[in-house]
Amino acid sequence: MNQSEGISVVKILIIGVSKEVGTQFINSINMLNPSASFQKYGVLLPPIFDSLNIGFGELKIDQHTMLHFYNIPNLEVISPFWHILAENCIADILVMNDYSNECILGASKIINFYLLKLKMVSAVVVNNSKSRGSIPLQSIRKKLKLAKDVQMFECDIARPDSVKVVLLGLLERIYHLSN
Repeated sequence: MNQSEGISVVKILIIGVSKEVGTQFINSINMLNPSASFQKYGVLLPPIFDSLNIGFGELKIDQHTMLHFYNIPNLEVISPFWHILAENCIADILVMNDYSNECILGASKIINFYLLKLKMVSAVVVNNSKSRGSIPLQSIRKKLKLAKDVQMFECDIARPDSVKVVLLGLLERIYHLSN
C-alpha cells in the first residue's frame, strides 16, 4: 500500500470487455464519492500512463483508506506496463457488457491474457441494465472456465447503488481472505 497524506491507498483494476463498460463502471464509482478531488490518473502511476488514456476513480473507505480504481482501456497497449499496474493492487474486476456470445468470447480472452497472471481477488460483473433476458451466472462461469473463488455479480453499471453492492461484496471477500 502507498501512503498519500496519511491515507493508505490501494488499487483495484477495472477491466472492461469494451472500454465503454469500464468507463461507465468508473463513472458510477465516482458518483458514489462526489466530494472526492478528481485527479485524472491518481498518485500511484508514473507519467508514462498519462498518454494511455486510463480512466480513474477513487473512493474513500474510511479516514485511513482510499481505493483507486483504474480502467484498463486496451490490452495490447497496457501489456508492457502490467507489472506497474499490478503493484499494490488488491483486486481486479472484469466488467462484461451483456450475456452475448461475443462478450463472453471477449471476456475469455481477457481472463486468459490478464486475470490468470494476477494473484489477487477477482470478480466478474455482468451488466444487466439492457434487460435482454439473463443467463444464470453459473452458466457464464462454466463458459468462462472460472475458478470457484472468482466472484460473479449482476449489476446495472449505470447505477451507483448497484455498483456499490459489487464493491461491498468484493471488499467483504478481501477482508474475509485477509483474516
